[in-house]
Amino acid sequence: MPITVCISSFNHRQYVGNAIESVLRQTLRPTQIIVVDDCSTDGSAEIIAGYAAKYPELILPIYHEKNRGVASARVSALQKVRTQYVTYLDSDDEYLPEKLEQEIKLLQQEEGVQFAFSNYYLIDESGQRQETWLSSEDLLNNLFERILACDFPYKSPFRYELVDFKFLQMVGFHNLDLKTHSDWELKVRLVRQGSAAFTLQPLSVYRRHANTVSSSAAINRYRSVRQIYSIYRRELHHCSKVGSPVQLNKYETLMNLAWQVWNECEKKDPRKIYFWAVYKYYNSRYKLEKRMGARHFGDGRQRASRLPLR
Repeated sequence: MPITVCISSFNHRQYVGNAIESVLRQTLRPTQIIVVDDCSTDGSAEIIAGYAAKYPELILPIYHEKNRGVASARVSALQKVRTQYVTYLDSDDEYLPEKLEQEIKLLQQEEGVQFAFSNYYLIDESGQRQETWLSSEDLLNNLFERILACDFPYKSPFRYELVDFKFLQMVGFHNLDLKTHSDWELKVRLVRQGSAAFTLQPLSVYRRHANTVSSSAAINRYRSVRQIYSIYRRELHHCSKVGSPVQLNKYETLMNLAWQVWNECEKKDPRKIYFWAVYKYYNSRYKLEKRMGARHFGDGRQRASRLPLR
């Protein structure tokens, strides 16, 4: 099957070779592997160049002359795709050997499906496996509401979906106006406009460590998340009333981001943002408790700030 795997890399010298090797070990080998180095300073580009020289017919390297961010790296790769299907991989994560084979079967077996995704293992920085992302397919019910609220374990949505490339072109690539969370926003569009197939079998591993989007300035993360909710305000209104779990997750996310902004800077604007988000969160939480008859949700500020996506 004609599949392209797009790998984005920035300062992951210790991991990028393993990421590429995990794609090379696929039981269904891709037609093309595009690796974008986003102006790394740790020698990652040299490792990528070595693989490109070893597999010149398979691996296409792209080197950014300045750091442009994950979304730009993804788009740089997507602009070179010439195959029927495309999927992604971050340079600090890995595929398991049957990832492409099993997901392409899902696309072929289920009529009217435009993309497929699978369960994944969570690992720590050293590679120690911790747990799986989902324990039950029931957690994927009402997928659009869940992805819009990022209502998944660890605030982490599905990853490395295999997509029909024509469908992705119709939906559009990553939103370069967003400084963070562009992957999340694209997944919202995929779910809103298409249908997905899923397997509970873990077919990739996702590394959780400090060098993620959380290293971005909190104000950038706040603005990106708020912009995404603004884009989908009509969908938020139609899919559920204020006081629903979707709205609660929305305001809880904004509250936690605002709390981080408050800790990072002392400008007047973040102070206003913080109190606005706190008010919205507790207003939504009150309505949810009243509606459900539940009284104990815990302190939202303690609960979260694990934000959706990189």
